[in-house]
Amino acid sequence: MSYKDIVLKAIINSSEKMLKVRPTYNEIGDEKSPIRVEDFTIIMGIAGKVSGQLIFGFKEEVVKKIAEIMIEQNVESLDELAVSAVAEFTNVLSGNSTIDIVESGINKKIGMSPPSIVQGKNMRISTKVLPIEKIVLDFGSTIGEVVLHIALKEKE
Repeated sequence: MSYKDIVLKAIINSSEKMLKVRPTYNEIGDEKSPIRVEDFTIIMGIAGKVSGQLIFGFKEEVVKKIAEIMIEQNVESLDELAVSAVAEFTNVLSGNSTIDIVESGINKKIGMSPPSIVQGKNMRISTKVLPIEKIVLDFGSTIGEVVLHIALKEKE
């Protein structure tokens, strides 16, 4: 099983538990660096025998809806609590992905960096890890879409 498949399965299962919605997904394919990202992006660094990034892209309304589910209250703006809630959401998804990579027998040692949150219009992010696999996770009309970029490779 590829890293992409392991990560995708972990993210789908984890997000279903957290948001009570099982996302469908559409594999867009490989992209070249720099990649265009959404206006609200969270980058999770992965280090160890497998290294790279999981990059989660959100539209502002999707961030608000996920934050509302996470903190169980109405979210009007992207304040510190809402941003923290969505960062924790991506942290759990990424953590479960790394656990599944380790448990798959592919790897023995992996760590994660804290989430890096980037906000702005028309952003691009560069990474030296190729391929960068783009997947759109669709949580339906109640939440919306999350764009996931998986850029992982085994260290040589």
